[in-house]
Amino acid sequence: MPTVNKGNYLGLVNVCKLPGMSSHSVVSRLRRIVNMQRIGHTGTLDPSACGVMLICLGAATRLVDYIDTSVKSYRAEITLGVTTDCCDAEGVVTAECDAGHLTPADITAALLPFTSDIRQTPPAQSAVWINGVRAYNLVRQGIEVEMPEHAVTVYDYTLARFTPGTHPRLLVDITCSSGTFIRSLAHDLGTAMGVVGQRAGGK
Repeated sequence: MPTVNKGNYLGLVNVCKLPGMSSHSVVSRLRRIVNMQRIGHTGTLDPSACGVMLICLGAATRLVDYIDTSVKSYRAEITLGVTTDCCDAEGVVTAECDAGHLTPADITAALLPFTSDIRQTPPAQSAVWINGVRAYNLVRQGIEVEMPEHAVTVYDYTLARFTPGTHPRLLVDITCSSGTFIRSLAHDLGTAMGVVGQRAGGK
């Protein structure tokens, strides 16, 4: 891994986080590359997600609170008819059913009510703070976690591609407020359609 001499670097770096990397590991690797500790970011992504992380170096970390990340856009895959304990494909399957009767028209109609101010419950296996501890750490300790609802805004939730089958796969485009959980949108879409659902892959 390349390194550079330690210096007073100042700037913003767009990093494309690849699937399989945690946001923490991205920051740690960049610290080693630039050989400095003063690094901050403007938001995290799930380990399975692929997307842009905006990293601030040196004195630019003062800008974190001023950078507008209130609206974000994602492209996500959703599988209907199956769900897991963490609402994505990396978890343990907890429910399964035949969703082969669903059509693109059914999906489009079901997406419309989500395009508004809504309340959602984040997955227990997430980085939400619960009494000063990350929720996923509590889950790993075998502690049952009651996740609080929170308000988010979904500006756009559009079906881009539909692959039929017993477990249909959807490619959706989402524009939403910061703090929106795509896994929860996938889960709640399945529930609204009388089946189950999960995020199929990265965003």
